[in-house]
Amino acid sequence: MTMREVGVFGLIALLGACGLAAPQAAAQGYRIAGKVVSSTTGERLGRVRVTIADVRDRSRTGSVITGDDGAFVFANLPAGKYSLKAARRGFIESYFMQHGQFSTAIVTGGEVDSEHLVFRLTPQAILSGRVFDEAGEAVRKARVALFRQDQNAGFERVHTMATQRTDDRGAYEFAELAAGNYFLSVTARPWYAVNPRSMQTGGGTSRTRSPDGTWTTETHEATVETPEAIAGFDVAYPTTYYPDVTDSDEAVPIPLRGGERLTVDMHLNPVPALRVVIRTSGSGAMGFAMPQITKRAFDSEDDILAAYMDRGPAAQDDPRPSVVNMLGPGMAEISGIPAGRYTLRMRGIPGTGQAGTRSEVELTQDGQEVTPSAGETVGSVKFAVQIAGEASVPQELMLALKTPERKVVRGAPVNAEGKCEMQEVPPGKYELLAATPNTDYAVTGMVVNGGVSRGHGLEIASGTSTEATVTLVAGEAVVQGVAKRDGKGMAGVMIVMVPKDPETHQELFRRDQSDSDGTFSLANVIPGDYTVLAIEDGWDLNWSEPGVIEHYVPKGQKVVVPAGESGTVKLERAVEVEGK
Repeated sequence: MTMREVGVFGLIALLGACGLAAPQAAAQGYRIAGKVVSSTTGERLGRVRVTIADVRDRSRTGSVITGDDGAFVFANLPAGKYSLKAARRGFIESYFMQHGQFSTAIVTGGEVDSEHLVFRLTPQAILSGRVFDEAGEAVRKARVALFRQDQNAGFERVHTMATQRTDDRGAYEFAELAAGNYFLSVTARPWYAVNPRSMQTGGGTSRTRSPDGTWTTETHEATVETPEAIAGFDVAYPTTYYPDVTDSDEAVPIPLRGGERLTVDMHLNPVPALRVVIRTSGSGAMGFAMPQITKRAFDSEDDILAAYMDRGPAAQDDPRPSVVNMLGPGMAEISGIPAGRYTLRMRGIPGTGQAGTRSEVELTQDGQEVTPSAGETVGSVKFAVQIAGEASVPQELMLALKTPERKVVRGAPVNAEGKCEMQEVPPGKYELLAATPNTDYAVTGMVVNGGVSRGHGLEIASGTSTEATVTLVAGEAVVQGVAKRDGKGMAGVMIVMVPKDPETHQELFRRDQSDSDGTFSLANVIPGDYTVLAIEDGWDLNWSEPGVIEHYVPKGQKVVVPAGESGTVKLERAVEVEGK
């Protein structure tokens, strides 16, 4: 079956069926046409829904279904720019030439061919397998976490994508995955583990009467008794990464290609378990403020205590006691924890004078006592925000603190009075970021505790309360240009706008992807000096790393966005496309 050509009246009908207004047809219409093929085999794909939208007005859309030959046509279109999106069961829904959040729009009305497009759709991949214990038996209700490696932020990072529990066969499956590099981890408790729990005995008060008739009150200190562990049963499974290692630094990536179905089994091996006694004070839930216990997993932190306490949807069928055992006021015991290096975070309790703390601990001995309050005291920051040239603060403005390792540790909204407060901030050096959902902002001035600070850096000392007055400028300019090679516009090129000092102003980078005629548009640009680059197939570059991007800067196009600019700045010359 070959798909019929859809003319302007067919497009109007499609738009009308969606309850949307159709674009005004030009006297001379244009066509967008092509074929949809598999990116892995080149096979033409039928039964693909191809959706078109006017870039100037996204509410103007229409769609067609490809025939057996994979062909699609939209005819009698006005001159303009249009986005194309394709979707079919078993494939990753995507826009034309999509790379992350970027894609290429199709231009009509010019010299660019818009009638022989090849839309490559990538089949979904599946990663599945089973989790086994040391005896080769299936591990039920194990928590399997899937991580993915990407460079969308301009540097390589590994982040959590999804988690799920194994079924009665110890099986897991992650479906509808795009091609890329993935990692796996498994967290579980041995089904047979018997981790001894301590008990508090004695304690309290007693009264005795003296011969003279007076009463004496005596306080008896409680004692903690721990039953002897049963050899071979007081064990735990450390968090295990593929290929069966217990440190994320030793994990090996799992390359997954489009349409591929990989089976990856994981094997858990027990290690001696520890009992850890947490001593604290204050009144949290049930008279105890439980610290957060985390362990580094790639570029994030894995909440170990939460993972062990959460036994999955069938927890009512699990006869094992909780890993947390309350021993008395201000004292709790956590059992079944593998040895290792952990981070303990204790939240402050308002109104008690108890501040939040953060500490790194090495757990090595059974019965080891830990006092989180002895850790490094966290701080707080109060911001007073003003916007240059504006009388009020925009709605939905957020501030965030980012570490030199580019990890955002705290974020908070700015209220209508321009006030923002962040609590539980670990000591360290940070960059201050600001944005609304639609606009980025840059820090142009900051007064910290009465002293003028250079740039947008902020250092929080242990246990301090910091106050800062911040002046922001909105990124409202748009930089437009065209990427060319040998005098012709080039589609699908990564466009990077590099600030003058990229190492200290990474928040000023902007990116786009060139459209079918080579044009691009960089939005939310902060005033300043920049270099615009066009890099072919540069999507896997660590483009925000100064040592990487400086190689391309000499061939870039210089541009200055003046202060107060809120309109469009057009580049005087085309940007030369460079090879990766």
